[in-house]
Amino acid sequence: MIPSFYLDKQLEDDKEYGLSLFNPNPDGCNEWLDSKETGLVVYVSFGSMAALGEEQMAEIAWGLKRSACCFLWVVRESERKKLPSNFVEESSKKSLLVTWSPQLEVLAHKSVVGCFMTHCGWNSTLEALSLGVPMVNQQMQSRRNSEKWMKLAKTAVDEGGSSEKNITEFAAELARKFHETKDSRKRNQGKMISNLPPSPFALPIIGHLHLLKQPIQRTLHSLSEKHGPIFSLKLGSRLAVVISSPSAVEECFTKNDIVLANRPHFSVSKYLNYNNTTMGTVEYGDHWRNLRRINALEIFSSPRLTSLFSIRREEVMVLLRRLHGVSKHGNYAKVELRSMLLDLTSNIIMRMVAGKRYYGVDVKEIDEARIFREILEELFAYISMINVGDLIPMLQWVDITGHLKKLDRLSKKMDVFLQGLVDEHRDDRDRNTMINRFLALQEEQPEYYTDDIIKGHVG
Repeated sequence: MIPSFYLDKQLEDDKEYGLSLFNPNPDGCNEWLDSKETGLVVYVSFGSMAALGEEQMAEIAWGLKRSACCFLWVVRESERKKLPSNFVEESSKKSLLVTWSPQLEVLAHKSVVGCFMTHCGWNSTLEALSLGVPMVNQQMQSRRNSEKWMKLAKTAVDEGGSSEKNITEFAAELARKFHETKDSRKRNQGKMISNLPPSPFALPIIGHLHLLKQPIQRTLHSLSEKHGPIFSLKLGSRLAVVISSPSAVEECFTKNDIVLANRPHFSVSKYLNYNNTTMGTVEYGDHWRNLRRINALEIFSSPRLTSLFSIRREEVMVLLRRLHGVSKHGNYAKVELRSMLLDLTSNIIMRMVAGKRYYGVDVKEIDEARIFREILEELFAYISMINVGDLIPMLQWVDITGHLKKLDRLSKKMDVFLQGLVDEHRDDRDRNTMINRFLALQEEQPEYYTDDIIKGHVG
């Protein structure tokens, strides 16, 4: 939508779209236009994506130079090499070539009345029509039509015009739909509760917590045999639905995957996942989609995995040497592979993330590795624990078991460790690591890629 300032001026501060792919610097264009006479400037711009051939560029360039008009031509840096030799110097007295221009301001300027040479993209066409500037492309000239559309556009956005009526009706319809949805949700809330799958008898406050005995999978299997492949449990104040039917599970993660995309916010994720802002805990939305995109492009893409192949190969060779050392001289020995495979996996991940090894032999930062291993052991221990306050909110404030204090202490320890890795990478930007890639993104968008976002993603 064209900003109001250039049409009806009802909103004087509404002068721009608020988004640009390039760095706006309109001063040079405006000063040059101010020095020209009214209606004697041709404005040439073919959008931010269109690319012309060298022959087309040459024809346009010499045509503009031989014309009687001054011209302002937007030529992207990547297109400048297509201009004829010495063209810029020979036409400098009557022209200004820029890599970007504030198009709305240029089209609204008194000097640009003669012509707008354009690729006739949607935005350019709409802007020229709204401001009454004639357009020219390779086939057509549209001065008469542009004047007609300018009058129609201004009439439409004037008070009482068709656009204002449509917007008012649209807003009223949205408000009506909102109230209908709100009322419908209130009416259906009771129905939703009554339409739950079958459930065992629940106790007050704790619900079915007393039924969950170890091993948990056998307990759930026993309940499914009694209540069917889909049944509900009340875990304190939280409702859970247990599904043991393969076809129902498939439907949950195909047709209803977005409905089930979010996870409940427990105290573990609040303390250890930077207040639920990491990919595994954040709610489904723009932030989650962006983190998923980063994973797909920067971590699990084929080029990225190929560039890190040497890390995986080296760590596998380290494991093989350890196994060979145990069985050398032809002696057979029992090997506990679980810990070795954990060392292998942890080293590969940490070398991809930070370029460091924390397990096995050849560990350089011994103290740092010890702290990392302590953090990981505590993390695994706390993840497997259940905080009763998450299920019964009234106990959240008491913290009888001291669980929240332990989580708080661990979160601070993790934060200090991860911040140290981030700061270390700021002084060494040559490493091919995930942290350095995030720091590069932080330079482009510092407001979004904060240190907490980086630490939460690599943690």
